[in-house]
Amino acid sequence: TGVQTYALPIYCQTIISFPPSPSDLQTAKVISEAMGSFTVQSLSYNVSGMPDVAAAKGISTHVQNTKRELRSPDEILFGLKQPTKRGKKVIAPGEAIILVHGIRPIIGWQTFCFLDPKMKQWMKVKSIDQSNTFTTRNAAAS
Repeated sequence: TGVQTYALPIYCQTIISFPPSPSDLQTAKVISEAMGSFTVQSLSYNVSGMPDVAAAKGISTHVQNTKRELRSPDEILFGLKQPTKRGKKVIAPGEAIILVHGIRPIIGWQTFCFLDPKMKQWMKVKSIDQSNTFTTRNAAAS
């Protein structure tokens, strides 16, 4: 069996996540964790006997704080709109989760940059020659 790594790149300023496959619970968990959580406050009242509202006797209140994910893994798997397809061709965009360092997560729409003439031109930029990107030093030569 193969080993899969689900760690999100910690040095990325922006991560765009498209809806995972409905059977890919592990990816949905990673996205949910990356989105963060918030606190839900629940207020409850307890009335005992014959309450005296003016004296505040017989009434007690309780505030409970509960942590909740911004989006649970199930909400990520089944709550995001999937792209519309005709056969294998995508004809309408689906939703995407956009995580930008320092701001709240954004639910946006996938873009069809490959259909925009200007974006297609920008995507034709040649890549850097990888052979000159990294240099190594021989420790024995030092």
